[in-house]
Amino acid sequence: MFPFEFTRLLIKSYFEYQREIRFGRNLDIHPFFEKKYLQFTKEKDKDTFFILGGSQSINKINSYQWRFISSQVSLGINNWFVHTFVPSLLLVEGYKKKDLDSKKYSWKNKNLAKYLSNEKITLLIKDISNSYLDWGTFRKANNEIFTIPKLKVPGRSNLSFTKSLLIIRKLGLQNAYNLFSRTSIIQAISLGQLLDYKKIVLCGIDLSNNKYFWNKNEFIGNKYVSIPPENKSLKNEAIHETSNILFNKQTAEHLINAYNDTILKNSNIELYVYSSESILYPSIPVYKFPI
Repeated sequence: MFPFEFTRLLIKSYFEYQREIRFGRNLDIHPFFEKKYLQFTKEKDKDTFFILGGSQSINKINSYQWRFISSQVSLGINNWFVHTFVPSLLLVEGYKKKDLDSKKYSWKNKNLAKYLSNEKITLLIKDISNSYLDWGTFRKANNEIFTIPKLKVPGRSNLSFTKSLLIIRKLGLQNAYNLFSRTSIIQAISLGQLLDYKKIVLCGIDLSNNKYFWNKNEFIGNKYVSIPPENKSLKNEAIHETSNILFNKQTAEHLINAYNDTILKNSNIELYVYSSESILYPSIPVYKFPI
């Protein structure tokens, strides 16, 4: 892939980055880093950025830990809004055109609109130019809504991703752009880094199966939101789809570890997981909440 292919793919990604900005502005939805960045940069009493995913270990977070998370800055990913805990930021993405008549598309439009009308949160929209949801309706809700353009790291395999990160680090692009590859977790980690948090904690990023925190019978969710429709094709997978090399040559486990080793450690940023149930552990240590 290197060096010509790297340059070609990076230029292509940059044009897609600019397209996201233009598309959002046409809907009067502006880029997060242009309008809202400074509010979420590190404050004196907040040094930790919590990323909230959908794995079942979320159900083990206790009340003290939730209080501490609420005192810091947090980002919920995709269907996080099913949960009762309202984070500082919510990162969502739409669906492909082929999904417009699906139950999951209808569910997300309806429930996200109700959520935004009743909860106070800053919404970040990923891939607004090439995914589908009723973005215009969300804009009318009583919340701040922004696009979150991303720069895709070139590479289609774990090895090429790692090589690309080394070049990106040399160019300093990790300090200027929200980086992405394969999974929203990379974009979320990159966001925490750009916001200048020195500790980033991955909660509910277990990657060990496709079961979600709302799949528990005793789960009680946000009162404005119903449970998402079940994805039967992935229900019984023994490993999360983003970590299954049969789905993609890039695996979430490798991407996260490579980003940590190449970018975060070089910037003196500490990456943690909430639970030892995550397949990222022990290469990424478990976070210890302050006593």
